[in-house]
Amino acid sequence: GMTVVGGDNEIAGTVMDVWVDRAEPCTRFYEVSLSGSTRTVLLPTTCTRIKTKTREVMVKSIFGSQFSDVPAIAKPDRVTLLEEDRIMAYYASGYMYASPDRSEPFF
Repeated sequence: GMTVVGGDNEIAGTVMDVWVDRAEPCTRFYEVSLSGSTRTVLLPTTCTRIKTKTREVMVKSIFGSQFSDVPAIAKPDRVTLLEEDRIMAYYASGYMYASPDRSEPFF
């Protein structure tokens, strides 16, 4: 039920479920129900910061409107290695390409 907020402070959706890797005792993804849509996407836990006081999951790499373009998974109960790579690459590339000012040099 935690709110997911993008790098532009826009609400992207709500956490519905937590995906745990059964081979290793760690969480891998949050399943996010997108605002204004019936679609759900996976959000890697490594790309998030949790604010416990406000119950928000912060994602700095992409903006709220860009969550709708996260690559989908074929089966609702499992993710393949290829799908996991695509999802991770989408979030990671947001650090450089989420907005035009991010793709420019710092100095």
